Amino acid sequence: MKKGTKSAGVARQYAGITGQVENCQVMVFCAYATDTGRALIDREAYVPAVWTKDAERCRDAKIPRPRAREVVTKPELGRRMVERCRRAGVPFGWVAADSLYGQDRKLRAALERRRIPYVMAVPADETVVTHGTGPLRADALAKRVPLRFERRSCGTGTKGGRRYDWALAEVTWPGGTENDGPRRGFVHLLLVRRSISDPSQTAYFAVHARTGTPVAEIIRVMGLRWAVEDCFETAKSDCGLDHYEVRTWDAWHRHITLAMAALAFLTVTATRTDTSGELPPPAPAGQDEEPEIPEKGAVTGSWAS
Repeated sequence: MKKGTKSAGVARQYAGITGQVENCQVMVFCAYATDTGRALIDREAYVPAVWTKDAERCRDAKIPRPRAREVVTKPELGRRMVERCRRAGVPFGWVAADSLYGQDRKLRAALERRRIPYVMAVPADETVVTHGTGPLRADALAKRVPLRFERRSCGTGTKGGRRYDWALAEVTWPGGTENDGPRRGFVHLLLVRRSISDPSQTAYFAVHARTGTPVAEIIRVMGLRWAVEDCFETAKSDCGLDHYEVRTWDAWHRHITLAMAALAFLTVTATRTDTSGELPPPAPAGQDEEPEIPEKGAVTGSWAS
């Protein structure tokens, strides 16, 4: 949390780390995640309205003034980072995100236009339509439509496998035009996650996937969504992500970028180190190593303060 009003972008706003409104700075991060490693690969600072409407304050903190003094939303910042990943040729197969992004139909539509599969959390009141029903809330659909649940793990957590009961329903998003539906070769799905110990605890995810994608793959991607939180924890403890005392926009970004680079270096080093703790030997002189084809991962986003 931050004291005062001078640090770039600081304001009383929702802080994900505490779940409360705090005086803080907020950034949107993009993490790259595979089953073998993960790292933060992009970031954007969120500038709230109290700053965009104050040209002098932005100038003092060296914040580039947004066009038309409009606030760029967090989902829009996320879309920009995914687009940068795509243009840079990052080999990702999915986008995963929490409900702040999942409930933004513009972001989801942008990904669908690019034919990018996604798994995004949505609130219980997300409206969907299934064959034979009108518009229903996601939680109402889960109670009304017979769903076949299967028990699977979505990854390993601090207490072992994250096991839940899962079900899929093919749906459409109401209120759009014909062109807003899934692209050819894709489907819209609602993924329902139910707690094993307390079946009343459920969560919902909007899915845009290629036709025939196995449910196990969709659940695996959903589990990668937590990668960004793991990156935050490691970057803060090992790379000083949150250990800064700067005020200006440029200085803030320099610190964050260096911490991200350090985390990426540690991740790549750990991934390439064999079980004995030694790095693999270099290629013999005069011979080039065969370049490895990178595993397609997922980019996952969230925001932190």
